[in-house]
Amino acid sequence: MDGDALSWSLPIPPEQGNASVDADGLVSYTPAADASGTAQFVVEVSDGSLSDRITIDVTITAVNDAPTVSGASLTTDEDQPASGTLSGTDIDSEALSYRISRQPTLGSVTLVAETGAFTYTPTADAHGSDSFAFVVSDGEVESEPAEIAITISPVNDAPQITLGEQTTIATAEDTPLSLALSASDVDGDALSWSIQTPPGQGSATIDASGLVRYTPDPDVNGTDELQVRVIDPNGAVDSITFRILIGIENDMPSATSASLTTDEDRPLVGTLIASDPDGDPLRFIILTPPSTGNLALDEQSGAFTFTPSPNLHASDSFSFKVNDGMLDSSPATVRIDIRSINDRPTVSGARLNLVEDGVASGRLQASDADGDRLLYTLVAEPAKGVLSLNGATGKFSYTPAAHANGDDSFSFKVNDGQLDSEIAQVEIHINSVNDAPLASAASLEIDEDGAIQGTLVASDADGDALSYRLMSHPTKGSLRLDSSSGEFSYTPKANLNGRDSFSFKVSDGRLESAVATVKISIKAVNDRPLLQRGINGLVLKQGESRRIRFVVRDADLDDEHSFTITESRLGKVELDANQMSFTASQVGSETLQVRVSDTAGASNTLDLKITVNSAEIADANGDGLSDEQAQQQGLDPAAENADSDADGVPDAQELGDPEHPSDRDGDGIIDALEVGLEASQDSTSLAFRIPAPTAERLGLPALQGQAITIASSDGQRLIAHSSGETGLPILNEEQGVEDNRHRFPLGIFDFSVEAPNGSARVVFSFPEEVDLPADAVVRKLDTNNQWQDYPYATIDHAAHTLTLELTDNDGWDRDPAVGVIRDPVGLAVAEEGTSTQSTSSGGESGGGGSIGPLFGLLLLLLPAVQPRRRRG
Repeated sequence: MDGDALSWSLPIPPEQGNASVDADGLVSYTPAADASGTAQFVVEVSDGSLSDRITIDVTITAVNDAPTVSGASLTTDEDQPASGTLSGTDIDSEALSYRISRQPTLGSVTLVAETGAFTYTPTADAHGSDSFAFVVSDGEVESEPAEIAITISPVNDAPQITLGEQTTIATAEDTPLSLALSASDVDGDALSWSIQTPPGQGSATIDASGLVRYTPDPDVNGTDELQVRVIDPNGAVDSITFRILIGIENDMPSATSASLTTDEDRPLVGTLIASDPDGDPLRFIILTPPSTGNLALDEQSGAFTFTPSPNLHASDSFSFKVNDGMLDSSPATVRIDIRSINDRPTVSGARLNLVEDGVASGRLQASDADGDRLLYTLVAEPAKGVLSLNGATGKFSYTPAAHANGDDSFSFKVNDGQLDSEIAQVEIHINSVNDAPLASAASLEIDEDGAIQGTLVASDADGDALSYRLMSHPTKGSLRLDSSSGEFSYTPKANLNGRDSFSFKVSDGRLESAVATVKISIKAVNDRPLLQRGINGLVLKQGESRRIRFVVRDADLDDEHSFTITESRLGKVELDANQMSFTASQVGSETLQVRVSDTAGASNTLDLKITVNSAEIADANGDGLSDEQAQQQGLDPAAENADSDADGVPDAQELGDPEHPSDRDGDGIIDALEVGLEASQDSTSLAFRIPAPTAERLGLPALQGQAITIASSDGQRLIAHSSGETGLPILNEEQGVEDNRHRFPLGIFDFSVEAPNGSARVVFSFPEEVDLPADAVVRKLDTNNQWQDYPYATIDHAAHTLTLELTDNDGWDRDPAVGVIRDPVGLAVAEEGTSTQSTSSGGESGGGGSIGPLFGLLLLLLPAVQPRRRRG
């Protein structure tokens, strides 16, 4: 309108394609390759002062693109199929189908049109180069052809024997035969012939032309086998097996004479010797029987038994022949020499009866047909006694071992100077008499505050079952005795040492043993001092001072103690014996470690957390809690002695440090959550209520306002490890440990218990409003970060209690200090589809998705004892 010169530009170019505008306002647009849909760009005109814009929308109509294919090369061996997948793509992402456009010449190809998978099979024995072509289609347009080039590597072919793998030929006994073999080879190689396996009953040769000559062994007939092979220069072979039938011609059998010897009155057993070249079955025939004895013969096998006449010693003979069914052999003679021999003496066994610890005597029974003088010899001694034997007369005396009873025996034989008799046995029965049992004294040694288990030693000569009875009890400890097994456990009283003893008897039901004494030496062991937590930490301003007195418990009352504390960066620490003073100078937070050591070097530590606020902080009500801290906790900074939870403890005392609220009795539960208005110093029982915000945050609204108690039934001190977020011993989800196979509907607690005697029993009492799951099991983390079922636990669903038996420094205790037990523990329910077993954990902290808000206890474990029911 003003006639100003105009300039054109593209402030916003298209996202798909290219656009331009010239000085006259002519717009040009070129879409991107294969693009379709809508493109948009902005054109601007300016007169140097003012400008105007227009948005141009371009619709790009889609056009189908032909698919593309890729050729490939393929190599395979002669007579070996090869497989692959043809390659095709389509920019329009449409489904493709494959088609062979040119078949191969040296083989065939099969194709799956939908996927392009193919198998190429070369023609038998073909080798060289081959190829086929293919195209792909998107349903409308086909691609250009692509070629698959195939190289078929030649492979040597084995020669083939014309007659095949096996044939049968025949010849007569003792008659040679010959056979001309031929073979073919696809590769036209020169072939060599050889005998691969020679015949077993003859000999064979083969020449270069394949002529086989076979000669059977003399008199052989039946079946033989020969294997011939042909080989080409590349080592490929073929073989043929000849089954050779050799005809039979009958030969005369032969019988063999023999000379034999036997003893007087002793039958002679043997087998007549004969043979037949043809292997025909033979029949043995007696021609002349023996004259002084009896002969029994098996005509089929030739087995015979010759029995001489009684007490006869002389020479005798008999003759025989054999027949193979057609021909007889020549006669053969068997000569027999019967030698005179001495007769063996005979013996008789016996049976004796006597009472335990008695003596038996007598004469052994023996005789000799020749009247020879006999010598008596023991063959096997008795097992339960001692035998005295007169070898010349056979008189004996038997004395059983002390207290032996039951059956015994010994065996003997006699000799007439030449021959031994058979062995005879004398059976002995010792009638039992009851013996008094024997109890054995013992000396034991254990450490102070330790325990010992064992089995009292006793024996009974009769092997009777024994019962054990205490005659006197130990004075410095407790003793439990199993009267049937003699197993016992002895636990000395806490911190006692010196000598102790007890005595016992055993009974076999009829007689008692004498009294035996077990002496026990209890060795003194230094006990570790324990620091009692008197405060969770200090919160003060710059320039302020605080004094803390540390309290030590030590079972060794005579021990002296020394204290050390780490250096502070926030102020000045002065330590005078067990008194510490702290003067704040720098703003910040830190943790100091206090250590107490006894004269033997045993020590214990606790962490003291200190927060120093600026001296200039705004504190409207002068309660020591900054206005900012009060506002962060939702409190009124100006309120005087505010007690927002009405627990009797001012907010400033329990929330002066948001992470470390006040805990006057040092039991790990902040004062505001203790049951009642006082924080008791008696920490053998911990009790606390769950406030509404905490119950909601834990996802356990049923616990709101409910009291939970945890008590040590044996009087040990419990220590609560409070959560930084809630101030309770209930762990937050992100502080838990993951159990991949279980969930914890009532959560996990974090507690320690002092156990100077090495064990403790802890009882949880839950509100009646909280149901303990019927299928709950107690799960603990062991020292290898594995969740395990804890066997030393008793769940009482009716009483809403859980009782744990705990042991110091066992496989679950995560506090290495002696005298303190700390383990994670919770009531768990198996996830659906899993079984109760051990599972790995990622560590002691870090979120576990399967935990959820939990109760959890870190407790101590007991030795391997069976869980005990809660008393009372």
